[in-house]
Amino acid sequence: MKPSEKLSRYGRITQCLRLLGHALLPLFWLLMIISAATPVAYGLFHLFAGKVPLYKLIEKTTQLFLIISIFPAMRALRLSVKDIGLIGGKPLLRQLLCGWMIGVLTISPVLGLLIALDVQRFDAATASLVRLPLTALASLLLALFIALAEEPLFRGWLPQGLVRKLGIQGAAVISAGYYAALHFLSYKQAVPLEAASLIRAFELVGLALWHWFDAEKWPALLALFCVGLFLNTIRLLFPLSLAFCIGCHAGWVWLIKLMKTFFDANPQSSYAFLASGYDGVVGSLVALWMSGIVWLLWHFRNQVVINR
Repeated sequence: MKPSEKLSRYGRITQCLRLLGHALLPLFWLLMIISAATPVAYGLFHLFAGKVPLYKLIEKTTQLFLIISIFPAMRALRLSVKDIGLIGGKPLLRQLLCGWMIGVLTISPVLGLLIALDVQRFDAATASLVRLPLTALASLLLALFIALAEEPLFRGWLPQGLVRKLGIQGAAVISAGYYAALHFLSYKQAVPLEAASLIRAFELVGLALWHWFDAEKWPALLALFCVGLFLNTIRLLFPLSLAFCIGCHAGWVWLIKLMKTFFDANPQSSYAFLASGYDGVVGSLVALWMSGIVWLLWHFRNQVVINR
């Protein structure tokens, strides 16, 4: 092998390792956040005299630390508010509403098909027209809160920080992977106050991380990955702000919350495999549907570029 060929191969290997390092950097950052949040959650568990489950405190404290970490991360990456897609005034409200409508429109066919296939069955005992307005409003507020907490992280600084090193496609895929993975970072096991210890708290964290390797979780994990990929595609390929992604995310969560209120999952359905145990909705069908939409968006974008 010629020296020039050896240098070329060495350069490719070095480049691959560099890209892998950039892709794994958010994982190391996440593990640091968890390591800091777990002792705090353990202290809160004793402060609340065990009335709030330890796993719940670890989950929520980690989420809080993740949200707080957005600000120092933005500073370290030299990202401005504009870089992560935050806007104000009428454009914010307009894109928020448009995103919400897109979210409702894109998830409605999936929910309708799950009902038609008897994967979700109407629960007449809980249905009430009187209850519907209050339930819809409460679900909408909860959906907005979830979207506001997650989108600045997964459609804001994380993909914008990765796109400089990995390009649009790499940033969209890696960010979507972290988005999906964080939804399974919890292990719901009750720990009595007298049996609690810091070691036990970290054991719960280890069991939660093991969820990523549980094959039963993979359909829901893949579906959430495709959802994240759709939102990242919208954010990175098109001139739309973070408000659009927040609205879209909120539209999905809103309808899913409503369905879970008035419908029950039917495990006896012949098509039950299309959903999952995650929430009775997110599963293989969502993954197939959202991946199709993502393909169409990329195809449309490529056609626009070619026609230019």
